[in-house]
Amino acid sequence: MVQTFKDQNIKRGGETNTFQGVYVLVECFTWPQRIKTVLCFARLLEFLHGQAKQYLLLNISAAHIVLDKDWNPILLDFSTMSGGVLGERGPDKKHIPMAFGYVDPFLASTGLWWESCSDVFAFGVVILGTISKMIVGEEVLGVVHTDDIVLTDEWAKVEFKDGCSHVHKSLAANPYFYDSDGRKITALGMQCIDDDPDRCPTMKEAVERLESVLIVQHHADALGL
Repeated sequence: MVQTFKDQNIKRGGETNTFQGVYVLVECFTWPQRIKTVLCFARLLEFLHGQAKQYLLLNISAAHIVLDKDWNPILLDFSTMSGGVLGERGPDKKHIPMAFGYVDPFLASTGLWWESCSDVFAFGVVILGTISKMIVGEEVLGVVHTDDIVLTDEWAKVEFKDGCSHVHKSLAANPYFYDSDGRKITALGMQCIDDDPDRCPTMKEAVERLESVLIVQHHADALGL
């Protein structure tokens, strides 16, 4: 999913630099494949967060994930990982900047970005970018932003209304797309980036909600889930 949000940009002869060093046609990353990728990544985070001594990534970004030929996400960057046998994040790691566009300003200002809610927020940005084709930092007209930069979470909050879907219209045209799935996944993404960390889901809850959508319920075998 590296540079998933650049589906419509950085094209080379009809191809898109969607994954680091891997060029695929824009149309190849379909709605079912996106759902599989997001769910599998959610399961990875659930596994890390669910250990007796919790592991945290603290540097989630679409640019740190590649996909194999079956659209399974492979995490590349563990530079800021902490917890478990690695211990707490030390002073050296705390000086490593977290991925631009994936950090909640509230969490940063309160020091909570060393907690699991930081990973959940970044996962929400991944969800919303993947379903909307919104690029982190892409300029969007009508959105208040600084230095001509719009972040995915800012855009999503401005555009969101109860019961709406942030799914890109080209993805909603897929025969495996269900309207209710678009609304449910959008709502999950929005809850992950909620201003109040206490209202954010755990990764276990996020996985359960993703597993409940109709495309997964009806086509799990076809998706390789």
